[in-house]
Amino acid sequence: MKMPIMEQAIMNGAVDAAFTGEPFITYAELRGLKVVKKLPDPAVVVVARNDFAKEHGEVVEKFMKGHLASIDYIHENQKESAAALAKAFKVPEIEAAGKTWTPAEVMEKALANQQYEAAFSDEDFNFYQQLADANYKLKLIDQPFDVQSVFDLNWIK
Repeated sequence: MKMPIMEQAIMNGAVDAAFTGEPFITYAELRGLKVVKKLPDPAVVVVARNDFAKEHGEVVEKFMKGHLASIDYIHENQKESAAALAKAFKVPEIEAAGKTWTPAEVMEKALANQQYEAAFSDEDFNFYQQLADANYKLKLIDQPFDVQSVFDLNWIK
């Protein structure tokens, strides 16, 4: 089920609960839904094919520098970032609790809920390991694996 549809499904009673991320958590909160648990999901993971990363290391390095700079920019310029992200992702105006929340205000709340960091904490790795283990138990993947083994964090300096 697509994320925007999840909130509607809860609101109309089609489902009792859903798993979602930002900015949909903020939409749900503003509309009065109960957020049961916020998980340490950084939501953005940069992925590249091994052969591409080896053959175009300088391109990957430049991309990652830009990515890190964008994280810094979001932290240092919350209002401007919220406005730009709201426009880029076509965040709607939200009517809730007797107030009209502008798209930028919705994104400001979403940014406050979801901190963007370049580093992965032990909590992040534990969360992803639990997901990987659950996928194995559900037979969605063929074999268990150590999540940390698929991350190359050398670019974080």
